[in-house]
Amino acid sequence: LVASLVHIPDPEVDLPFWNWIFRVQMAAMFILARLHEDQDLASKKHPLRVICEGVIDWPVIAAAVALRRLVDTRPELENQVGDIYHSLLKRLAREGACCFDLDVIRCYLSLPNLPEELREGLQQDLDSLLAEEY
Repeated sequence: LVASLVHIPDPEVDLPFWNWIFRVQMAAMFILARLHEDQDLASKKHPLRVICEGVIDWPVIAAAVALRRLVDTRPELENQVGDIYHSLLKRLAREGACCFDLDVIRCYLSLPNLPEELREGLQQDLDSLLAEEY
């Protein structure tokens, strides 16, 4: 399953390949989230955490979205998910913007119990990134 994140099967539908890659990665992450939904996110072996702490690439977007969905089913994980998002954004601050910065900020902003000061800072970051890119 994890191998499918980088060894993408050939599409069986007529789609641009980058859309197919994104769909496969999203499906794989949601399956991984479901298979490991009872595992503590603090575990360094949780596959979504491993993806988020690994190479900065497209699978991180899918992992961030799957983590956000996990909060809907297990609200007690919100702080752990927030910590993972925070770590990702700290890496971006050191390594520079990349393919997932907007998506991680959007997922982070959608957490229901985010402190207002943090929410405002994230919204400013999002607004700045959107102004730069468009």
